[in-house]
Amino acid sequence: MEQKPVIVVLVGVTGDLSRRKLLPALAELGSAGHVPEHFRIVGITRQEGVSPESLSSETWVRDHLEIFSMDVSQAEEYVRLKLRLEEIEKEFAESSSTVLPQAQRLYYLSVPPDASRTVIGMLGNSGLAGIPDTKLLIEKPFGSDFTSAKEFLEFIAQHFSDEQVFRIDHYLAKEFARRFVVWREGNEIPKYYWNNEHLGKINFLASEKIGIENRANFYEQTGALRDLVQSHLLQLTALALMPLAQGVAFDTRQDKDLPQLRLEALQHIHLPEGKQLEEVVTLGQYEGYREEVKNPASLTETYVSLELASDDTQWKGIPIRLTTGKKLDKKLTEIRGTFQEGKAPNPNPAIAFEDFSVSQKGSEAYERVFLDAIAGDHTFFVSAPEILECWRIIEPVLEIQKELISSSSKTPVQLCIYKPGSTPF
Repeated sequence: MEQKPVIVVLVGVTGDLSRRKLLPALAELGSAGHVPEHFRIVGITRQEGVSPESLSSETWVRDHLEIFSMDVSQAEEYVRLKLRLEEIEKEFAESSSTVLPQAQRLYYLSVPPDASRTVIGMLGNSGLAGIPDTKLLIEKPFGSDFTSAKEFLEFIAQHFSDEQVFRIDHYLAKEFARRFVVWREGNEIPKYYWNNEHLGKINFLASEKIGIENRANFYEQTGALRDLVQSHLLQLTALALMPLAQGVAFDTRQDKDLPQLRLEALQHIHLPEGKQLEEVVTLGQYEGYREEVKNPASLTETYVSLELASDDTQWKGIPIRLTTGKKLDKKLTEIRGTFQEGKAPNPNPAIAFEDFSVSQKGSEAYERVFLDAIAGDHTFFVSAPEILECWRIIEPVLEIQKELISSSSKTPVQLCIYKPGSTPF
C-alpha cells in the first residue's frame, strides 16, 4: 500500500507567516522528497483572484498549491470545502495504480486568535473535525492570561480531541531545543554537574538585534512578556530543569514522554520567596519604539529580565533568570549554568549551550512542525497543561504590568528606556 496521502489546509495562506515561513518550509520538504507522493496544499483566503504564483516562486509549491476562496465565518462555506477535499481524495485515487488509504487532513491556522476561534468552531460544527486522521495545528497566543487561556483551550477541546491538536511553540521546534536535550542527556558533564550541588545560577537568554519590524499592532497588544517569556523561554526552562532519564534516550522512553517531563518541571517553578517583585523583574523599552508604533505614551515592554525559582530538590536555591529583548547587541539564544566557586570541573566557570544563528533559514523550525504533525508525534509540541502552568508562573508579573500601564503611583516596577545595541541588563 502506498504512503498515506496528505492534504494541508492552510487557513490564512496570503498572510505574512504563510509567505515567509510555511510555504517555504513545505517547498523545502517537498523538493527534498520528505512528503508523500500524493500531497496537496489548499490555501484558504477571503480574497478573490489569488494565484499560487503570487504567493511563491517555488515550482514545487506552485505545482501542489491550490487557492480556495471562502468566508471562514459562514457555515455554508464549510460544505463547499468538504466537497472540495473529497474531490481531491478522488483525484489522488484516480492517479494511483494501487488502492490508497484515506488522506490525512492537517488544518494549519495562520490567522489571528479571533479568526482561529471561529474556524475551530466551524470545523467542529460542520463535522470536518470528526473525520478520521484530521489534525489541527495552531500557533500561539493561547489567551492573554491564565483565565482566557483556560477558556480557549477548553473551547478547542469541545471540537478536537487532545490527540488531534498540535499546539506550536516554534522554539521547541527549532533544532536548538532538540540538540539541547540530546546534549543534556548524552553528555557526562551536564549529567553530573547540572544540579544545585554544583551550579550557582542558570540564565536563559533570547536576544534579538531586530526591533518589532512591521508588527506594531501585535506588539502593542502583546509585549515581550507574553510574546517570549510566557511561551518560548519557559519552554526552554522546562527542558533544562526536567528530570533526566537515567540513561534512557529521550526518544525511547517507556515511562514518560517529554511533554509530561516538561510539565513536571514547570509545576515546581515560581517567583522567588521573600523578594519583592521589583527585585526580580526588569521591564524595558528601546529608544524609538514609541515612534515606530505611533504611540508616544506607550508602556509596552520590549525587554524583560525575570528571576524565578524552583522547589524541585535538584534545583532548590538556584536563581533562574529569563531574559529577552529586542534591539540588543546580538542575536543569541543561550542556556548558561554558572558553577559555584570551587565546583567547576575545569577552569571554565560556566557551561553554556548557545546558538547565535538559531536557524540558517527561517523556515527550518516549521519543516519540523509539519513532519512531526504528519507523523503524529507530539514530543515537541506544547500540551494544554504546560500552557496553563506557564501562565500561572507569570501571572503576578502581569498584575504589576497592569498597574504600570495604568500609571499607578503604587507601582514599584518602572519601565527602563534603553539604547538600541545595548547588552542585556
